[in-house]
Amino acid sequence: MITDSSYKLLKKIRQPGFSENSLPPKCRSTYEMDIDALIDKDFIRCEIIGCTESLYPVYSEYKITNEGITYIQQKRKGLLMSWIPYTITTLIAIAALINSIFARLDL
Repeated sequence: MITDSSYKLLKKIRQPGFSENSLPPKCRSTYEMDIDALIDKDFIRCEIIGCTESLYPVYSEYKITNEGITYIQQKRKGLLMSWIPYTITTLIAIAALINSIFARLDL
């Protein structure tokens, strides 16, 4: 399981044209920890575009892996599966309440 800020970052990385500069300040404060967590879980990977003169790798960008995409889809599906029943039962309860109010008013 990853933190909420890591999950938000994972969704941002999935979008085309992602850059660290486009993140809100709240996400930038935990950026390094979130990136490390996502790499540890194999949800993202770094692409090396070359090396500096001292042979230090230069990363072009972070790419989301299939595991990362699957995680987003499973989390979204789990959220829908938990909210749909609550929404339906709430709508039924509201309809029953309105029906009972109209029945009392003889409308």
